[in-house]
Amino acid sequence: MTVNRIDIAALRMLCADWLMQLGRDAGLPFSQYGSRGDSFTIGSPNELNVIGHFTDAEPYLRFVSSDPSQQPLIDSLAIETASRVKQGNVGSTVWHSATCPAPGYQIAAPFSMGSFMERLSNQTRIVGWWRLGSNVLIEFAEELPNDWDPKNALLPPQALAHVHIAVPAPCVGNFSSHIAHAVLETTAAICSFALGRAVSLPPSAFPTRPEMAPGVQARQFDQSVLTLARKHVALDIFTLVGVPGGFECFQRLRSAFLTFDAAKH
Repeated sequence: MTVNRIDIAALRMLCADWLMQLGRDAGLPFSQYGSRGDSFTIGSPNELNVIGHFTDAEPYLRFVSSDPSQQPLIDSLAIETASRVKQGNVGSTVWHSATCPAPGYQIAAPFSMGSFMERLSNQTRIVGWWRLGSNVLIEFAEELPNDWDPKNALLPPQALAHVHIAVPAPCVGNFSSHIAHAVLETTAAICSFALGRAVSLPPSAFPTRPEMAPGVQARQFDQSVLTLARKHVALDIFTLVGVPGGFECFQRLRSAFLTFDAAKH
Protein backbone atom coordinates (compact mmCIF):
# COMPACT_ATOMS: atom_id res chain seq x y z
CA MET A 1 0.00 0.00 0.00
CA THR A 2 1.31 3.44 -0.94
CA VAL A 3 0.28 6.72 0.65
CA ASN A 4 -0.41 8.36 -2.71
CA ARG A 5 -3.36 5.96 -3.11
CA ILE A 6 -4.84 6.86 0.27
CA ASP A 7 -7.46 9.62 0.35
CA ILE A 8 -7.40 12.43 2.90
CA ALA A 9 -9.98 10.75 5.14
CA ALA A 10 -7.82 7.61 5.41
CA LEU A 11 -4.65 9.69 5.86
CA ARG A 12 -6.26 11.34 8.87
CA MET A 13 -7.02 7.90 10.29
CA LEU A 14 -3.42 6.82 9.70
CA CYS A 15 -2.11 9.94 11.45
CA ALA A 16 -4.39 9.38 14.43
CA ASP A 17 -3.35 5.74 14.74
CA TRP A 18 0.35 6.59 14.48
CA LEU A 19 0.02 9.16 17.27
CA MET A 20 -1.85 6.60 19.38
CA GLN A 21 0.87 3.98 18.87
CA LEU A 22 3.76 6.41 19.44
CA GLY A 23 2.00 7.67 22.55
CA ARG A 24 1.68 4.13 23.89
CA ASP A 25 5.37 3.55 23.17
CA ALA A 26 6.07 6.69 25.21
CA GLY A 27 4.04 5.31 28.14
CA LEU A 28 0.87 7.36 27.64
CA PRO A 29 -2.41 5.68 28.71
CA PHE A 30 -4.02 5.55 25.27
CA SER A 31 -6.27 2.55 25.89
CA GLN A 32 -9.11 3.49 23.55
CA TYR A 33 -9.98 5.59 20.56
CA GLY A 34 -12.99 7.10 18.82
CA SER A 35 -14.13 9.60 16.23
CA ARG A 36 -16.65 12.35 15.66
CA GLY A 37 -17.63 14.26 12.56
CA ASP A 38 -14.54 16.49 12.48
CA SER A 39 -12.07 14.95 14.95
CA PHE A 40 -10.54 11.82 16.44
CA THR A 41 -10.27 11.10 20.16
CA ILE A 42 -7.26 9.18 21.47
CA GLY A 43 -7.40 8.00 25.06
CA SER A 44 -10.10 7.66 27.71
CA PRO A 45 -12.18 10.71 28.74
CA ASN A 46 -11.24 9.96 32.39
CA GLU A 47 -7.50 9.96 31.66
CA LEU A 48 -5.07 11.88 29.51
CA ASN A 49 -6.56 12.13 26.05
CA VAL A 50 -5.80 13.88 22.80
CA ILE A 51 -8.19 15.35 20.25
CA GLY A 52 -7.08 15.27 16.62
CA HIS A 53 -8.93 18.16 14.93
CA PHE A 54 -9.34 18.03 11.16
CA THR A 55 -7.31 20.57 9.16
CA ASP A 56 -6.98 21.24 5.44
CA ALA A 57 -3.16 21.17 5.37
CA GLU A 58 -0.85 18.20 5.87
CA PRO A 59 -0.85 16.17 8.02
CA TYR A 60 -4.57 17.04 8.11
CA LEU A 61 -4.82 16.78 11.91
CA ARG A 62 -3.97 19.15 14.75
CA PHE A 63 -3.47 17.34 18.06
CA VAL A 64 -4.53 19.00 21.32
CA SER A 65 -3.84 17.41 24.72
CA SER A 66 -6.40 17.45 27.54
CA ASP A 67 -3.43 18.16 29.87
CA PRO A 68 -1.58 21.33 28.79
CA SER A 69 1.57 20.13 30.55
CA GLN A 70 1.70 17.17 28.11
CA GLN A 71 1.26 19.33 25.01
CA PRO A 72 5.04 19.62 24.29
CA LEU A 73 5.27 15.80 24.24
CA ILE A 74 2.18 15.53 22.01
CA ASP A 75 3.66 18.13 19.65
CA SER A 76 6.86 16.10 19.43
CA LEU A 77 4.89 12.90 18.71
CA ALA A 78 2.85 14.77 16.11
CA ILE A 79 6.02 15.76 14.26
CA GLU A 80 7.18 12.14 14.23
CA THR A 81 3.70 11.05 13.13
CA ALA A 82 3.71 13.48 10.19
CA SER A 83 7.19 12.33 9.18
CA ARG A 84 6.24 8.65 9.11
CA VAL A 85 3.07 9.27 7.13
CA LYS A 86 4.93 11.44 4.62
CA GLN A 87 7.51 8.67 4.18
CA GLY A 88 4.74 6.22 3.37
CA ASN A 89 5.24 4.27 6.60
CA VAL A 90 1.97 2.49 7.38
CA GLY A 91 3.32 0.43 10.27
CA SER A 92 3.50 -3.30 10.78
CA THR A 93 0.61 -5.79 10.48
CA VAL A 94 -2.74 -5.93 12.25
CA TRP A 95 -5.13 -8.86 11.71
CA HIS A 96 -8.91 -8.49 11.45
CA SER A 97 -11.40 -11.35 11.15
CA ALA A 98 -15.05 -11.85 10.23
CA THR A 99 -17.38 -14.68 9.28
CA CYS A 100 -19.41 -14.47 6.06
CA PRO A 101 -22.27 -17.02 5.92
CA ALA A 102 -23.76 -18.41 2.71
CA PRO A 103 -27.17 -19.73 3.82
CA GLY A 104 -28.58 -22.90 2.31
CA TYR A 105 -31.30 -22.61 -0.33
CA GLN A 106 -34.81 -22.21 1.10
CA ILE A 107 -37.80 -23.02 -1.07
CA ALA A 108 -40.53 -20.49 -0.39
CA ALA A 109 -43.46 -18.91 -2.20
CA PRO A 110 -43.36 -17.64 -4.87
CA PHE A 111 -41.17 -20.54 -5.97
CA SER A 112 -39.07 -19.99 -9.09
CA MET A 113 -37.87 -23.04 -10.97
CA GLY A 114 -35.43 -20.80 -12.83
CA SER A 115 -33.60 -19.72 -9.68
CA PHE A 116 -33.64 -23.31 -8.41
CA MET A 117 -32.04 -24.64 -11.59
CA GLU A 118 -29.57 -21.76 -11.63
CA ARG A 119 -28.52 -22.70 -8.10
CA LEU A 120 -28.11 -26.34 -9.11
CA SER A 121 -25.86 -25.47 -12.04
CA ASN A 122 -23.69 -22.84 -10.34
CA GLN A 123 -23.28 -24.10 -6.78
CA THR A 124 -19.88 -25.25 -5.59
CA ARG A 125 -18.79 -26.71 -2.27
CA ILE A 126 -15.50 -25.43 -0.84
CA VAL A 127 -13.87 -26.44 2.43
CA GLY A 128 -10.50 -25.79 4.03
CA TRP A 129 -8.04 -22.92 3.89
CA TRP A 130 -7.55 -20.74 0.82
CA ARG A 131 -5.96 -17.39 0.10
CA LEU A 132 -6.36 -14.23 -1.95
CA GLY A 133 -2.85 -12.83 -2.26
CA SER A 134 -0.65 -12.87 0.82
CA ASN A 135 -2.87 -10.75 3.06
CA VAL A 136 -6.28 -12.44 2.88
CA LEU A 137 -6.90 -15.95 4.21
CA ILE A 138 -10.26 -17.71 4.06
CA GLU A 139 -11.25 -20.84 5.94
CA PHE A 140 -14.35 -22.39 4.36
CA ALA A 141 -16.53 -24.63 6.50
CA GLU A 142 -20.03 -26.10 6.30
CA GLU A 143 -22.78 -26.45 8.88
CA LEU A 144 -24.26 -29.89 8.26
CA PRO A 145 -27.75 -30.54 9.66
CA ASN A 146 -28.22 -33.62 11.83
CA ASP A 147 -30.21 -35.41 9.11
CA TRP A 148 -27.73 -34.58 6.34
CA ASP A 149 -27.58 -37.30 3.70
CA PRO A 150 -24.99 -36.50 1.00
CA LYS A 151 -26.45 -39.17 -1.32
CA ASN A 152 -29.87 -37.55 -1.46
CA ALA A 153 -28.97 -33.88 -1.06
CA LEU A 154 -29.38 -31.78 -4.20
CA LEU A 155 -28.25 -28.55 -2.58
CA PRO A 156 -25.26 -27.97 -0.29
CA PRO A 157 -25.70 -26.93 3.34
CA GLN A 158 -24.91 -23.52 4.73
CA ALA A 159 -21.32 -22.50 4.08
CA LEU A 160 -19.23 -20.28 6.31
CA ALA A 161 -16.30 -18.25 5.05
CA HIS A 162 -14.07 -17.27 7.96
CA VAL A 163 -12.08 -14.34 6.56
CA HIS A 164 -8.78 -13.15 8.07
CA ILE A 165 -7.22 -9.94 6.75
CA ALA A 166 -3.66 -8.75 7.39
CA VAL A 167 -3.77 -4.95 7.37
CA PRO A 168 -0.60 -2.82 7.27
CA ALA A 169 -1.23 -0.36 10.11
CA PRO A 170 0.50 1.10 13.18
CA CYS A 171 -1.99 -0.60 15.54
CA VAL A 172 -5.62 -1.61 15.86
CA GLY A 173 -7.46 1.63 15.22
CA ASN A 174 -9.53 3.67 12.83
CA PHE A 175 -7.16 3.12 9.88
CA SER A 176 -6.86 -0.66 10.25
CA SER A 177 -10.64 -0.97 10.64
CA HIS A 178 -11.25 1.21 7.57
CA ILE A 179 -8.94 -0.90 5.38
CA ALA A 180 -10.19 -4.22 6.76
CA HIS A 181 -13.83 -3.40 6.03
CA ALA A 182 -13.03 -2.32 2.46
CA VAL A 183 -11.12 -5.57 1.83
CA LEU A 184 -13.85 -7.62 3.52
CA GLU A 185 -16.54 -6.28 1.18
CA THR A 186 -14.51 -7.30 -1.88
CA THR A 187 -13.58 -10.66 -0.35
CA ALA A 188 -17.20 -11.51 0.44
CA ALA A 189 -18.16 -10.75 -3.16
CA ILE A 190 -15.36 -13.00 -4.43
CA CYS A 191 -16.56 -15.78 -2.10
CA SER A 192 -20.06 -15.41 -3.58
CA PHE A 193 -18.61 -15.93 -7.05
CA ALA A 194 -16.48 -18.88 -5.93
CA LEU A 195 -19.40 -20.65 -4.22
CA GLY A 196 -21.96 -19.70 -6.86
CA ARG A 197 -24.35 -18.45 -4.18
CA ALA A 198 -24.83 -15.31 -2.15
CA VAL A 199 -22.48 -14.74 0.77
CA SER A 200 -23.72 -12.32 3.42
CA LEU A 201 -21.48 -9.42 4.40
CA PRO A 202 -21.24 -9.14 8.21
CA PRO A 203 -21.66 -5.69 9.80
CA SER A 204 -18.14 -5.60 11.23
CA ALA A 205 -14.66 -7.07 11.05
CA PHE A 206 -13.06 -7.24 14.48
CA PRO A 207 -9.42 -7.57 15.51
CA THR A 208 -8.45 -11.24 15.34
CA ARG A 209 -8.68 -12.93 18.72
CA PRO A 210 -5.26 -13.37 20.36
CA GLU A 211 -5.64 -17.15 20.58
CA MET A 212 -6.31 -17.34 16.82
CA ALA A 213 -3.59 -14.95 15.66
CA PRO A 214 -0.58 -17.35 15.78
CA GLY A 215 -2.34 -19.96 13.62
CA VAL A 216 -3.46 -17.37 11.08
CA GLN A 217 -0.02 -15.77 10.92
CA ALA A 218 1.60 -19.18 10.35
CA ARG A 219 -0.61 -19.74 7.31
CA GLN A 220 0.04 -16.33 5.77
CA PHE A 221 3.07 -17.55 3.82
CA ASP A 222 2.31 -21.28 3.95
CA GLN A 223 2.77 -22.52 0.38
CA SER A 224 0.29 -25.34 0.97
CA VAL A 225 -2.54 -22.78 1.24
CA LEU A 226 -3.55 -22.33 -2.39
CA THR A 227 -5.20 -19.41 -4.15
CA LEU A 228 -8.99 -19.48 -4.20
CA ALA A 229 -10.28 -20.31 -7.69
CA ARG A 230 -13.46 -21.11 -9.58
CA LYS A 231 -13.23 -23.74 -12.32
CA HIS A 232 -9.43 -23.57 -12.08
CA VAL A 233 -9.35 -19.77 -12.64
CA ALA A 234 -7.63 -17.89 -9.81
CA LEU A 235 -9.79 -15.23 -8.15
CA ASP A 236 -7.01 -13.22 -6.53
CA ILE A 237 -7.31 -9.61 -7.68
CA PHE A 238 -5.51 -7.99 -4.75
CA THR A 239 -2.00 -8.67 -6.06
CA LEU A 240 -2.85 -6.64 -9.17
CA VAL A 241 -2.59 -3.46 -7.09
CA GLY A 242 1.19 -3.83 -6.86
CA VAL A 243 1.67 -4.40 -10.60
CA PRO A 244 2.30 -1.41 -12.92
CA GLY A 245 -1.05 -0.48 -14.42
CA GLY A 246 -2.78 -3.11 -12.31
CA PHE A 247 -4.76 -0.77 -10.05
CA GLU A 248 -7.24 0.11 -12.81
CA CYS A 249 -7.64 -3.60 -13.61
CA PHE A 250 -8.24 -4.28 -9.91
CA GLN A 251 -10.95 -1.62 -9.75
CA ARG A 252 -12.75 -3.04 -12.79
CA LEU A 253 -12.63 -6.61 -11.50
CA ARG A 254 -13.73 -5.48 -8.05
CA SER A 255 -16.73 -3.73 -9.61
CA ALA A 256 -17.57 -6.90 -11.55
CA PHE A 257 -17.47 -9.07 -8.41
CA LEU A 258 -19.60 -6.57 -6.44
CA THR A 259 -22.13 -6.45 -9.28
CA PHE A 260 -22.33 -10.25 -9.39
CA ASP A 261 -22.75 -10.35 -5.61
CA ALA A 262 -25.53 -7.74 -5.70
CA ALA A 263 -27.36 -9.78 -8.36
CA LYS A 264 -27.10 -12.92 -6.23
CA HIS A 265 -28.73 -11.15 -3.30
